[in-house]
Parts: sequence; C-alpha cells; structure tokens
Amino acid sequence: PESCPSDSIACRRTSGSGSLRHVATSSKAGDALAQASALSEAARTNCLDLPLADWLEVSGGARGTLAVLRAGAVQDPITGLEITVEDAWTNVAGGGRLLLKPSPALRLFAGVSQGFRAPNLSDTTRLDTARSGELEVPSPGLRPERTLTVEGGAKMREGPLTCEAVAFYTWLTDVIDR
Repeated sequence: PESCPSDSIACRRTSGSGSLRHVATSSKAGDALAQASALSEAARTNCLDLPLADWLEVSGGARGTLAVLRAGAVQDPITGLEITVEDAWTNVAGGGRLLLKPSPALRLFAGVSQGFRAPNLSDTTRLDTARSGELEVPSPGLRPERTLTVEGGAKMREGPLTCEAVAFYTWLTDVIDR
C-alpha cells in the first residue's frame, strides 16, 4: 500500500517484485517513536597523571556509562504487532598510557584502552530497508559492543621536522553488525 491505515503501526511499501522498498509509519507509530527515548550518561575522569621521573610519565583514566533504552511502540518483524523495547546497560571502561622520554627529541609511548557501545534505537527498533537494499529488522536484546585496544609508537622532533609512527591492534567482542 502507498499509505497507512489510521489504526496501523506501520505499513510496508513494496516494489513491483514484492520486495520491501520503504516502511511508512502512521501518525500513531510516529508519535510512539517520537516518545521513544535513549539516555546515556557518562562520567569520565583522569584518575592518574603521574610524572615518575623526568624521562617517564604514567597516565590513566576511566569512564562509567549508564545507557537506558525505552521505545514504546515498535513493530515486531515476525508478527507485525506492536511491542515495547526496554533495556539498560552499564559499563566501566579504563585505559592507561606510558610515556618514555629517552632524549629531548624522542618520545616513546605505549597504551591500552577499553571501549563500550550500547545498542541504540536504530539497532534495536528499526524496521526499514538500508541503502544497500538489505532489510533491517528490530533486534531487541542485543548485548553491548566492547573493544580492547593496545598501541605503541614513537614521536621524534628535530628542528622543524616531526616524525611519528604508531601501531595498534583492536579486539572486538559482541560486535553490533548492521
């Protein structure tokens, strides 16, 4: 159909072949989705910024996150019925860095840090066609995405010339793939 009946949550517009082309929301669904809320509060602090010697510094920090998701009207992709999606996630992520200064011109550094991404409204409630033509369906119950990154590098400054080289590696857990 090209328009939604007034009592529907959402309707699907299809192409001539019957594939999903667009999901149109009625005013009821639009109002409900406008009332859907996502709250993320984060507190960040540098817990440690400590010069141990003229040639050595250690720094570290942490971030606490509380993310709350409340969506009042979401269309279930299987039944087509209206469902409510609610969830909450908490996390504390930390990081640290070591800085060595073997000479006035050279800095060597190494670090480790954690990352966190809570599922958002699009991840958990969206029923639509992506730009690539793939169908995106609501996925309530997702776990948050977590990362652990290690890095190391060197920076050299000699007169007007500055050179820097950095290597890093990131491990991903519970990746939210769209």
